[in-house]
Amino acid sequence: MVEREQAQAQAALKKTTLQFVLFGLVGVLNTAVDLFVYWALLQLSVYYIAANVLSYAAGMLNSYVWNKYLTFRSKEKKESGKRERGTLLRFLLWNSVTLLLSTGLIALLIELAHWSELWSKLVATVVILVIQFTGMKKWVFRQ
Repeated sequence: MVEREQAQAQAALKKTTLQFVLFGLVGVLNTAVDLFVYWALLQLSVYYIAANVLSYAAGMLNSYVWNKYLTFRSKEKKESGKRERGTLLRFLLWNSVTLLLSTGLIALLIELAHWSELWSKLVATVVILVIQFTGMKKWVFRQ
């Protein structure tokens, strides 16, 4: 009985580790989408604030699709419209929360710890990555 529980725990750890790696790879892709869309919109003379909002939204859309269908594969092949809307709403809310947390952490590190903007962003990104993954797995995609 103990061996079976240990095997199940190891399988769960392996699955979570794979999901975390995929989540990181999707994050790299999201960043690339965000930067490319931002650059493209600037080339079209879109105001930089509007370009940033639109490019961030493009990165979020990319994140939703890849994380839903690859990282946190839905157990149901076809979700009902109501369930899909619920997942999307949780995704948007969670991304808003982690964006606020990230911004707050960066501000604290810059203003109180007097760190550089770059180091503050890098540290916040690592911290938020773990928080973001946990929320996506446990709440957004409910695994």
